[in-house]
Amino acid sequence: MQKIEFIFPDFDYPDRFAGVYRMTLDDKWFYFGSTVYLWRRFRKWRTNIKIGFPKNNKIKNLLPHISKVSFEVMEIVANESMLKVREDLYIKKYWGNELLLNRAPSALSLKGIVYTPEEQEIMKSYGMACAKKVAKLKKDGTIDVIYESISEATRQNKLARTDIARVLKFNNRSTNGMIFRKVDDDFNIIEPPERISKRPPKKFKVKGISNPPKPVCQYDMQGNLIKIHDSIKLASKSIGQNDPGNMRRHLKGDGKSIGGFKFKYYQQ
Repeated sequence: MQKIEFIFPDFDYPDRFAGVYRMTLDDKWFYFGSTVYLWRRFRKWRTNIKIGFPKNNKIKNLLPHISKVSFEVMEIVANESMLKVREDLYIKKYWGNELLLNRAPSALSLKGIVYTPEEQEIMKSYGMACAKKVAKLKKDGTIDVIYESISEATRQNKLARTDIARVLKFNNRSTNGMIFRKVDDDFNIIEPPERISKRPPKKFKVKGISNPPKPVCQYDMQGNLIKIHDSIKLASKSIGQNDPGNMRRHLKGDGKSIGGFKFKYYQQ
């Protein structure tokens, strides 16, 4: 990526200004945004562009081809609650312009907003996700109520958004006794996918059935066979040890001898 020149507006940087700004790439492509702290946002854009990772994919794809980025303050907004509304006016004014780099036709939050099918197609083409419908199910699995978004389901049922999200991601079966599912455009329930475990199946012991004991051979320190014991427990008792744990560790290779003898599993 070639070296990029950054041009900032001439105003008192240390002061905190909230407003709407315009970022222009090579005096051609442009992007509108808003923030409560303009100078800090400009510096953040400069950092993200330098490292090559801006969140906007349209801007990211242009980085190898540009050499200049300039910032312009469109207006200072005294009432910070009106920031998105003012930004939205600029986006709608230039929406449809091929040089506009904003990904959505509106600056307002996508949560809970119902867009027309035409607007949804436009937003999908720019990689933006629209609010998805959520259904609350009855006990028999049929649809009880359909909400336009997770936010609406949260408000109507007085639940935490994260609780509903866990159910929609199939991490939890239900929340507060209620089951939620996503629905497609034809109002069909999106069922959870079949989970395939990567872990091998557990081996369960059947009650009353146990593995037969393994015979153990006892040798002296010169390697001469002394006796073959029917089990590890009997081999431990032969050297005066009631706990077979030490014998098992010795058979696995822990220590050269135990009780002055060597022991190995009997092999036919």
